[in-house]
Amino acid sequence: IFMIVYNPYPTWKGRWKSVLGSFRYGFWWGMDFDAYVFLLPLILVTLPALLFDGYHQMEDTVRLVGLTIYSCILYAAFAGKMIFYKHFHDTYNYMVHYGNHAEKRNLIDVFFNQDRGILVILGLIPITFISWYMGDFFLSLPSIPYPTIEGTWPTVAWNIGLVAASVLGFYWFRYGGTLSHDDKPEWDTIPTVVKEDIFFARATVPDLCALETVLKHPLRDEYTASAEDIDDAIHRIIPKEYKDSWQDLNTPLHAFKRVASGPRIDKPQHIFFIVGESIPQWSLDKPYKELNICPGLWDFKDNPYTAQVPNFLPAGNVSRPSIVSLLSGVYDAGMEINEREAFWHEPLPTSLASQMKRLGYDTIYWYGGNASYGNFNHFGKAQGFDRVESASVFCGP
Repeated sequence: IFMIVYNPYPTWKGRWKSVLGSFRYGFWWGMDFDAYVFLLPLILVTLPALLFDGYHQMEDTVRLVGLTIYSCILYAAFAGKMIFYKHFHDTYNYMVHYGNHAEKRNLIDVFFNQDRGILVILGLIPITFISWYMGDFFLSLPSIPYPTIEGTWPTVAWNIGLVAASVLGFYWFRYGGTLSHDDKPEWDTIPTVVKEDIFFARATVPDLCALETVLKHPLRDEYTASAEDIDDAIHRIIPKEYKDSWQDLNTPLHAFKRVASGPRIDKPQHIFFIVGESIPQWSLDKPYKELNICPGLWDFKDNPYTAQVPNFLPAGNVSRPSIVSLLSGVYDAGMEINEREAFWHEPLPTSLASQMKRLGYDTIYWYGGNASYGNFNHFGKAQGFDRVESASVFCGP
């Protein structure tokens, strides 16, 4: 429904891989919550009903009530996403937190008068009936008979195996078709064919998972700063000659502009700017050179025209924000500008690649992973790179 209502394309021709990939990945991602539809009834209904006959008589009713409540929660989250996208052209993001600071009467007025709030609320009625009767239908289907097993130890072994299979099944579904928590579906690992199209990438994210992510990350102070606070922060770091005039610039970044005095070396034909994580740094330290771990990098390092900066990069405890800071020329400070669509359209004045292009170079960003992770496929091109290449492609599977 979301894809149909907000579809920005006249036709999906040539986009079906993105559509189907979005459905497939979104299904498994949604299991992060949906898997509990199996686990909670098992723990709270099925097992207690084996011990208490009175509870056994009403266990199906308890299941139906739980299923109906969950269906209504899914409906409310979906309706909220539709309204949120209508106003902000995005699925749930940090702006959800602004609702806590907004005038509640205005929100209610917008909900009922602009977003047809009455119809949204009335939609709970058919959802309730459909969920109840569909659940009742599936519960009325014949159950697989429990096998008769003779002997104490075979019975114990069978029951242990059944419990183990149930636990493994729960985690397999919850982790998106895998038993590894690290391989759970998440925004970074959306398939490239889907993430290349930001609309279908957004459509992939399950509503409850998106809300969970938002609620886990409280609104940063920078997002709630007043205009006076922002002006004061800029005034503290702006160069002296622009203290009283930086507001007249197109961007405060222009206050930090420096003009090179001219070439000091012959223009190189090729420039390689290699950024590595700190974990393998030891392999480029002299005591370990004889281990022959990275001979290619050692060739670079020993070249008389190579400069090495061995200290850690700023802007984060992982490589991505450090790389973003280097590419953009702006200290990331946890803002994750590579994930912000506003930075996918044109380069910042301080961006590395755009400055290299003005010197006449073709620029290529070779990323040691999948460039769609972190949206470097969009961000890199916007910041001036002619091409953005992924290791998952140029290194092969």
